[in-house]
Amino acid sequence: MVGLIAFAVIPDRVASAFPDLEVPVSRLGEGFLRIGEDIEKTTLLELVPGTPQARVLDRLGMPESQASRRAGVDWFYNINLPIADGTDVLVCQFRVRFDRNRNVAETSWRRFACERIFDELGVPPRIPEFEVLTLGADVLFEFDSDHITPDGRRELDRVAEHLRNEYTDPMITLVGHTDRIGDPAYNQGLSERRANAVRTYLATRGLPRRSMVAEGRGHREPLVFCEGFQVTQQLKNCLQPNRRVEVQVVERAAPREVPE
Repeated sequence: MVGLIAFAVIPDRVASAFPDLEVPVSRLGEGFLRIGEDIEKTTLLELVPGTPQARVLDRLGMPESQASRRAGVDWFYNINLPIADGTDVLVCQFRVRFDRNRNVAETSWRRFACERIFDELGVPPRIPEFEVLTLGADVLFEFDSDHITPDGRRELDRVAEHLRNEYTDPMITLVGHTDRIGDPAYNQGLSERRANAVRTYLATRGLPRRSMVAEGRGHREPLVFCEGFQVTQQLKNCLQPNRRVEVQVVERAAPREVPE
């Protein structure tokens, strides 16, 4: 378990009077480490304004410390909040403020980081929206070329409109693929040039270039496998699905809220 300890920056003029010391955490003693309690999130959420002090005492026990105020009293608790993969904890100070009638007036965390960790407890991580659009290279490009055809431009116009309408801040990866016919090094270069050609065209249709990455995979990731090595029209037709450009899209912005 990791212990987190706050430290202060000491000006140079007093540093000599207070030299830095390296002390193992195990030798600091309980007086230097804040020991927290494991409290369920649902328990803390029960402590809404108006909750009687006796109820707080029943749910949380005696506070670590307290401070009197003109309008009431504050109780302070040290509570463990899980961090990282859940094996380590951050000890956070939680305040319960009571009014003159000994009812909860408000609750708060001492540090914003603790409040944020607490709010995210039990909330499943957001899975970014992900989509893959597969565009046939035989439609997009002229034969053995990275020059986009008129039909290819119309297809890319539809893709650009879809991305502008459906995404707020997309990260777009354009991946070119070829079939296995021909020299592998040449196919690798062709796949890269085709992916870059799509990136350049989409940029002219309102998609930021900085949000698009182009790369080529050559023939290494086929969708279909076809028998035979002699180049025939039948083999070319069979390998057609492998000649493609994939548009992989991830939404980086938070999900759009739907008005109630």
